[in-house]
Amino acid sequence: MCKFLDYLEKLHNKLYFPKTLRCLKCFSKFYDFKITMYNKSWYSYSKETFTGPKAVIEYLGRYTHKIGLTNNRILKVTKDTVTFSYIDNKDKKPNGKGKNKQLSLSINEFIRRFLLHILPNRYYKIRYIGILGNRNKNTKLKLCQKLTNFVKYTSKSIEEILLKITKGKIFICPKCKNRTLYLSKVDNSRLYYKQE
Repeated sequence: MCKFLDYLEKLHNKLYFPKTLRCLKCFSKFYDFKITMYNKSWYSYSKETFTGPKAVIEYLGRYTHKIGLTNNRILKVTKDTVTFSYIDNKDKKPNGKGKNKQLSLSINEFIRRFLLHILPNRYYKIRYIGILGNRNKNTKLKLCQKLTNFVKYTSKSIEEILLKITKGKIFICPKCKNRTLYLSKVDNSRLYYKQE
């Protein structure tokens, strides 16, 4: 908290204050306001870190590959109607969460509503931000590639790329240390070798 307030003070002349806080443009008023912030109780919410790449992919997948309605919410399908569950956030429970309700729609209306969740042509569900954002590709991304000794592979041959990565040691047998292996096939990121 102290660091945050310290940096905030350093940025004082760059901050935008809405009408209700215009008085804080004056540095002495801002400083007095900052001192009162030290008396507040600040709590930071820390979450347990991911346990590995698989957990990260599962976490992101829930957001990036979500669909309008999951299968387990569809309760009943007949010749004419589809019944599904939904959460009504306008009708709240005592705990503040929306109530679970059911809705039956005609097949045509259900399909119409479901299709509203499909993005129009040229729209993207996943947008790249940060170093992968379009406006950063020629600046920050190139800088990151330079700092991490990124190697760009222009060759289309998997064999040539693997030779570059392994510095020519791809066909060396781990037991006899001689060049006795050759690449038979690459499947699902696995390399299959055969003995010469």
